[in-house]
Amino acid sequence: MRVAFFLPFFFAFLRVAFFLAFFFAFLRVAFFLPFFFAFLRVAFFLAFFFAFLRVAFLRVAFLRVAFFLVARFLATLRRTVLRLALAFLRVVRF
Repeated sequence: MRVAFFLPFFFAFLRVAFFLAFFFAFLRVAFFLPFFFAFLRVAFFLAFFFAFLRVAFLRVAFLRVAFFLVARFLATLRRTVLRLALAFLRVVRF
């Protein structure tokens, strides 16, 4: 499998990542920015690592780990956003 196969997924991931960065900057939620930049560093590292990696088995294994890490990050982000929304609603109601 060639590296070019992963490029559309990587660019789609970058579009989502930059959207989230501008969205959080617009909301002025500075708490999320360090997590986002760490996430972006991991994404760039994995992209360049896949470019140099030629063993398909390891590429698939690392890709599974990357998707697992992305899923964990998004689940944590979702829980945190829900907690913030509930806290905001409590403040607004009272």
